Amino acid sequence: MGRYISDLKDKYISNLVIYNQNERAKELSDQDDSEPIYKPLIVHEDEEPIVQEHNTMLHEICLDINGLNAELSTLAYDYYEIIEDTQGAIQKIQNSINSTLEAQNDMNMLCSAYSSCNNFVSISKEHIMDIDDSTITDNIIHAKELSSVPATLRISNVSGNGYAGNGHVYDNSMSKYLSDTFDTSKVESILNNTNTGQYFEYSRLSSNSNTIVSSDVNYDSNGAKCSLYLQSDSVFNVIKIDSDQQHLRIVDIFTSLDGASYSTLSDFHNFEFNNDTQKYNTENYIIGSGIFNLPDSKYIKITFESNEYDSKEVLAYQKKTIDGSAVKEKTEIINNTYRYKIKINAIQAFRKIYESSSLILTDDLVGAVKANAINSIALYAAEYCPATKSYNKTIDDYIKYSIIINETEYPIIPINRNSTSDTNKTKIIRIKNDLSNSENTVYLSDDIKSMKIKVILNCIDKYNSPYISNMKLLVAEDVNV
Repeated sequence: MGRYISDLKDKYISNLVIYNQNERAKELSDQDDSEPIYKPLIVHEDEEPIVQEHNTMLHEICLDINGLNAELSTLAYDYYEIIEDTQGAIQKIQNSINSTLEAQNDMNMLCSAYSSCNNFVSISKEHIMDIDDSTITDNIIHAKELSSVPATLRISNVSGNGYAGNGHVYDNSMSKYLSDTFDTSKVESILNNTNTGQYFEYSRLSSNSNTIVSSDVNYDSNGAKCSLYLQSDSVFNVIKIDSDQQHLRIVDIFTSLDGASYSTLSDFHNFEFNNDTQKYNTENYIIGSGIFNLPDSKYIKITFESNEYDSKEVLAYQKKTIDGSAVKEKTEIINNTYRYKIKINAIQAFRKIYESSSLILTDDLVGAVKANAINSIALYAAEYCPATKSYNKTIDDYIKYSIIINETEYPIIPINRNSTSDTNKTKIIRIKNDLSNSENTVYLSDDIKSMKIKVILNCIDKYNSPYISNMKLLVAEDVNV
């Protein structure tokens, strides 16, 4: 028996003794712990009811209910903690697996793209001196945040070429529609909160059959496309979109401060913002971050498009038939049909203000490099600098790198940056052990004994910060990088 029920029963027995109801007190003391306090009251239909006995019975019923309520509340909280701990442990394992896979992919991509690069160090929070959460969010480095205020978003409209939710998805094992147990049509559930476990889906059924079965089925191969119209009472200048879908495209983002005049983010037309395979080929955006800097806004329209579907999904509809005067429904499987879907896990908006300039400095990285001798080094970084076109600037105006080697500072730019304005800037630092020369290369005469990375982030204005992610120090033990 639980602690609350036991304590409550002991207190009730003590009160019975105080009021000289010793026989009832002994009866309860002799009871099995699992038995309730309540004792059924048998009343003959011809007897006059005794009010005190009925009051005592109702009181004991209330005691049992209160005890059970306390025990169930405690068990529910314990269960919730177990679930949270289990989910946390699973997430840690998944993160570890993802990190290992990402490291393998990084090694394959970087070593094939930059020949003879045989090692790298992924720069993480642990490598950076005196950094806190105001300068790094989800492993994305930005200028120091002076303030970050969430803006509460609400949905004003959803439009598209299909329907909201996971309707028509059928669970054969349970003989019921999936939406009966987990409905994904409520876009409100994904706004402003990333920890609900909910997600929003927008679906379009496409069939290669000519048999008409449901008004939701389209007889073409077009993917799902929908627009979300969101607004807030407070101004925001950053949104974060989370989605599990690799190939989800943003067709357009339109923003407005007054709800009447809209402008578009011109860099993000038909853009797969979450496609990991493109993270090494995309300039001026951090793939997978879901972060988009905006002009001051209270209204935003985001149009998504997706051609992703699950070929194993079973789809069904309710077929109506008339039997005499009765209308009957029967579940019918829809064959040769796919559900193209858009999936959004969360959308958040913020009003952020940044420090005008921030310094990022790593610890000495020589010990982190697993190489017998470092003969050449380069820097890789995914970068996102909003509004460079609007200000007629380049990324280099806002993100400045240097590597401090043996206490001497050498300006450098990421080896993956391909802007025409960067043609004469250093991308590789080598030990001078032969007579060859190479473009974008600085040669050293001494061995590398100490090495730090220094980054200066200069904000476009106090509302727009540059971002860096996936920063890596590339090293080689021979002279060709």
